[in-house]
Amino acid sequence: MHAIAPAAELYFATADVTESSTVSSDQSTADAIDSMIAAGVDIIVDDIMEVFDTAFSEGLSAAAARRASEAGIAYVVLAGNLGFVGVDDVDGTSVPSDGYQIASYTSTAFRPAACPAEIEADAAPMVVQCHDFDPGPGVDVTQRYTLEVRSGESPELYSLVEWGDQPYNLTNTLYGAFTDPTSGALTDLLIPGTTEAAGAPLSIGTVFGSLAYSGPPAAEYAGRDLLIVRDAAVPLTADLPVRFQLWSNDNPRVVVAAEWFSSTATDTYGGTIVGRSANPSSITVAARPLYPSVSAVCPTLDAGLFGLECFSSTGPQTRYWGR
Repeated sequence: MHAIAPAAELYFATADVTESSTVSSDQSTADAIDSMIAAGVDIIVDDIMEVFDTAFSEGLSAAAARRASEAGIAYVVLAGNLGFVGVDDVDGTSVPSDGYQIASYTSTAFRPAACPAEIEADAAPMVVQCHDFDPGPGVDVTQRYTLEVRSGESPELYSLVEWGDQPYNLTNTLYGAFTDPTSGALTDLLIPGTTEAAGAPLSIGTVFGSLAYSGPPAAEYAGRDLLIVRDAAVPLTADLPVRFQLWSNDNPRVVVAAEWFSSTATDTYGGTIVGRSANPSSITVAARPLYPSVSAVCPTLDAGLFGLECFSSTGPQTRYWGR
């Protein structure tokens, strides 16, 4: 900072961002932003990533960032490093999702369909519906992900399901479930109503931990089917937006391919910019490759071309609550 603006007066603030509580982490970040506003700064540079930020609503820290912009402060924030780009082949076989952003899925409406017997049995006595990932006339209640599980490395990562209820005024209950595509057995759950979510329309958890192994070979591939499950006791009276996201800042990525990956008028894939980074008033900065490249994670880009790092977060996002 001093090299760029040697006469600038610098202020620093930190936030207590943990996985233990979405709300307290968001409030801590908002408090840090408000302290900068109170100090009368001209520019805020924000490099904090919250694990469970919301996309459909303006959270506490996003509202604080907006207040900073409204006060005339230039608010510069990281886009994030949560992008997952599909690989070109899996174990020597080309895959259709090659080059597509596959870290998230968003639909403008939950499309109810019957759940597999394993999901219904696990949910009983609650009666449940599963989301139909097929935006056309067909029905497909699973989104299959392919994982590259490397020997001696845990494939476990965070993920979340979000829906379009107003925070702290929830009507619906949704959660995520993963099953083994061969046996149909339930392997992982994203739990609703946890203390971490604390009134937010989120179901969260860690997934894929059971796939850890020690080789040889150096890596093996495994499939997991995602289902988005809803408590059917509450009738759907209007379109209910739904969203799923893989959350990992580790490279290389564990999830390397997806069954559904191409965006349509109702379904969008890949958007991982949320919270403060999604504010229209923020100056959101993404990662660009360093030349000469020192990264073995992303494909090599032509040094004369402008492009994002493959792991950089991207949009779009749509907010239904707040600004």
